[in-house]
Amino acid sequence: MNADRRVVAASVFKIPIMLVYAEQVARGRLDPAERVTATQDASAWAEGRWPSC
Repeated sequence: MNADRRVVAASVFKIPIMLVYAEQVARGRLDPAERVTATQDASAWAEGRWPSC
């Protein structure tokens, strides 16, 4: 399903995520050669399903 295909990030929402990712890579906390998977909670938040407060 093209899992290894590079694509352009089209949504504006991805910009802050990419900034945090780049910061974590620069600090040595993430390896850019490894795949990063969002947790179920993070995925729900990204889709607009906010937790009830």
